[in-house]
Amino acid sequence: MSDTEEPLYDGPDPFYRGTTAKWAAYLQTLPDVPRTLDAILTRVDDHWKAEAWLEIHAAEHGPELDRVLARWWRVARQWKSPEKLRKIITDIESGKAKTAPSSEASPRPGS
Repeated sequence: MSDTEEPLYDGPDPFYRGTTAKWAAYLQTLPDVPRTLDAILTRVDDHWKAEAWLEIHAAEHGPELDRVLARWWRVARQWKSPEKLRKIITDIESGKAKTAPSSEASPRPGS
């Protein structure tokens, strides 16, 4: 690990695996979302729902499905109302908000 890389989460919760320890700690401060398909898809924005649905249904039972559900659960947990999103964008653009690498926040295969 280089001096600039953050350590990865190494705790027992499989839904935080693949994120940095710092990002996992942040996610734990957010309102909880039940770890069910219905709860995840209800919380995800309509623009992402079709992609989430396709990824979840294409995944094989086992580790692949666990990774896909965990990724979308993390997205659902972070989802904000449009007003909160506008404030977050303004804070990021002004330098007030801390950010994380897009590879941790983006709902893309392999992330």
